[in-house]
Amino acid sequence: MMSMTDHPNSVLLLIPGWSMEKAIWSEWEIYFQRQYEIAFVDFQNCVQSADYIQYAAAMLEQYPGRIIDIAGWSLGAMVAVELAILYPKRVNSLILISAAPKFISDNEYLGMPPSLLRKILRDLSRNPSKTIKGFYREMYSSTELIQGYLDKFEDQAQREFVGLPLPSLMAGLKYLEQFDVRHILSEVSAKVCIINGLDDTICPPQGIQLMKKILPTLNEDDIHLIPGCGHHPLLTKKEACLKWASN
Repeated sequence: MMSMTDHPNSVLLLIPGWSMEKAIWSEWEIYFQRQYEIAFVDFQNCVQSADYIQYAAAMLEQYPGRIIDIAGWSLGAMVAVELAILYPKRVNSLILISAAPKFISDNEYLGMPPSLLRKILRDLSRNPSKTIKGFYREMYSSTELIQGYLDKFEDQAQREFVGLPLPSLMAGLKYLEQFDVRHILSEVSAKVCIINGLDDTICPPQGIQLMKKILPTLNEDDIHLIPGCGHHPLLTKKEACLKWASN
């Protein structure tokens, strides 16, 4: 990412993952506040899948003429890629954490089985709290669970999260269901850094290999695949993530 010394008018836009809120970026806000003006995307009021891009794009419009660096985690990384394609002259760099070029499996791509996403949608409509807790658990590798990271995250969520409304949560899953940028990844002109856990079962690392082949600005040195790490390196590998993001 470019620092304030390179671009004194830079904005760092932070985009959270599904069911997440800006509190997950608290350490990033502190770490980068001297280099950037920090902005957050809030998905609280989304009611349909298209709102996820529209709300993020609206944040760019709040900073006309400013250079934008974006860090996105999970769903937020997918939104970040779409923004870079839609606004090639505005988006300077991308930090993509737990990313994927497509979310749902098909005959040519390994992602989440469509049947599992449909089940999550059904379960969410019946018992949102239980469904979200189940998702939280899936974010961590077996090693990270033993190390207590799920408990640490749930404590943070209980203290700092307001809670997204059910329509926003449903719309987020619909966004993930439809997300597929494989055919337009080559249009990304922004500098890219990728951070993914090798034990991520939500966005398997095989997707990164595809991104490596297609993204024209992605260098080998900018890909960081972490052994023993699941879907939430923002918490479990936070120092390393900050270091890689600031290079």
